[in-house]
Amino acid sequence: RPKASVNVTITGNTTTLTCDIQPNGSTEWTFSWFKDASLVPVHTERRFTFTLDKSHTGKYSCRGETRPDQTRPDALRSDMSDAVTLTT
Repeated sequence: RPKASVNVTITGNTTTLTCDIQPNGSTEWTFSWFKDASLVPVHTERRFTFTLDKSHTGKYSCRGETRPDQTRPDALRSDMSDAVTLTT
């Protein structure tokens, strides 16, 4: 299965988490983000951006899932990424 990974970029007080899927190819992915192993339901994009404060302290991970289509009738789900720990 494809493997997800989380990359962290910090610019000033803005933190951006990016979920990368390898191998990616031309697959359209929908992303799920997890904080401390609980789903963060409002974030389904590849990038998750926020201002880091105490409320965002925790371990973040992601995974990707494809939608079924004509070329792939079954959804494909990546493995969960390793967790990245954010602290303030």
